[in-house]
Amino acid sequence: VALLMLEQKPELHGKLSYVEGLAIDPTGPQPHAWLSLGDEALDSTWPSAYMTTYFGVPFDPGWVDLVSQAAGVVGMLAEWKLFSKPVTDELLTRN
Repeated sequence: VALLMLEQKPELHGKLSYVEGLAIDPTGPQPHAWLSLGDEALDSTWPSAYMTTYFGVPFDPGWVDLVSQAAGVVGMLAEWKLFSKPVTDELLTRN
């Protein structure tokens, strides 16, 4: 859903990050994905999230799209076995 949101907001390309991690609300932590604009979480799945804290790792949306297409699935946490190597490689290239 987060990547679809990015497609609907072309004016924000280059300004947004795709983030996967945990969204923690009063019911507990949930594996989740969202977009971030700086420190702001843009969550199209839970647009009226109440008392939600987001903790995750940001990625370039273009990179996520390429890796997701190659794997044939979306959702790095949900499909960790498919994504563990490309995500680890990507994180190791960061300064």
